[in-house]
Amino acid sequence: MKSVVALYFLLALASGLPNRAFPAGAADREPAADTAGAMGFSEAARRLILDSPYLRNSAIEIDLRRMDERDSRYGVLPSVSFRTRYFVDPPDDLQGKEPYAIDFVIDAYNPIERFYTIEVRKIITAMAVLRHLQAISESLERLGTAYLELDGLDELAQFNRQWIALAEQYAAYQRTRLDAGSATPLERSAADLEVAIGQAEQEKIAAARKSILHGLRGLLGLPEDQALAVACGDLSRELYGEVDLAAVSFSAVKENALDMQIHNLKLALQKRHITLARTRYLPNLLLGLQTTDPLGSRTDNGLFFSIGFELPLWDGLKRFNDIERQQVVLRQYQAEEEVKSIDLTNKWENARNRLAETATQLRLAHVQRDLSGLREMQVETGYQAGRDSFANLLAERRRVLEMRKNLATRSLEHRKTLLTLHKLSGDLLRRFVNPGAWQEPLE
Repeated sequence: MKSVVALYFLLALASGLPNRAFPAGAADREPAADTAGAMGFSEAARRLILDSPYLRNSAIEIDLRRMDERDSRYGVLPSVSFRTRYFVDPPDDLQGKEPYAIDFVIDAYNPIERFYTIEVRKIITAMAVLRHLQAISESLERLGTAYLELDGLDELAQFNRQWIALAEQYAAYQRTRLDAGSATPLERSAADLEVAIGQAEQEKIAAARKSILHGLRGLLGLPEDQALAVACGDLSRELYGEVDLAAVSFSAVKENALDMQIHNLKLALQKRHITLARTRYLPNLLLGLQTTDPLGSRTDNGLFFSIGFELPLWDGLKRFNDIERQQVVLRQYQAEEEVKSIDLTNKWENARNRLAETATQLRLAHVQRDLSGLREMQVETGYQAGRDSFANLLAERRRVLEMRKNLATRSLEHRKTLLTLHKLSGDLLRRFVNPGAWQEPLE
């Protein structure tokens, strides 16, 4: 029995960190510490969105893409170049003409191409916004997972303290038996080792908690020397809100999926690229305003306006091949759309199946916990009546503790799966960010 209990602790930490399960186990926990000044999940989420170094790059990318979009808007107007020449040693027979030339030249200008360039820049900006929102959504999931694991570590530490107390009682019991001559030194040593195992597990829990807090500090962009205290509070309300996942359809999930929205923009962008490739068959407009060439035969002075067109006649089929290439890329994106839809379907269905599985395991853990509690009551009644030994009573109490740990572990798995589903449905992001506020509508 003692080796089984020790092995359970090692496996429990290796398999996952248990979390607070249900109100039925709340009475087993110590009174909550003072959390004044501690950071709750909602406050941490706001700090994450504003200050996280993991989100800065995608936020800067939005600024860069909006600068490109602004440049393309100004690019609707043609570029104007100014050229001037002054003849230091002009010919003697300039015939009254000035020894200089001035040209105002408008570079090759395709207004249709410039218009579609603006559309392309708008789409690229919208894609940058969606990628930033995607980074926020993934970071919120990381943050929620960290809070759930911290809450689970607090509960595990409480259970481990209870286990140490039982192990110390058992060690004292074996010492008494040894003094009475009814136990061997080996049994006493084994009992002392169980206490040492419990203390080592407590140190391991503290180290795991410190590691998670270190990761949180980096995720939130806090200085290394800044103390971080977290208040788990009512995580279910903060993480899951009031959304009923059973009422969420896959069509709504697909509509809210940022990855699918990004892919739809990629399709729209590629269609614009095809149009841009076709506009290169249109002639470029040439405009100019220039003075008379001093070296020419004309004797008129003044500024003369000119207009013309430029159309390449042969470019090695580059324009034709570019149109075909862009159409092939479009077909490639269309093929990827089906794959992405299938992947999203699999993620959603796997998460739902996992939720059902963890719910079943959670119900089984409840039954096992309740059954072990009944057995503990029976043994305690027998011990009070003198029919059972103190060793059996301690063994049943440890079994009850094991079942409570198992219940907490299953609860953590269930809550993590719930968090994944809320992230996939878009609910987690929408409760902290208004996606529409980040984007300008595409005209």
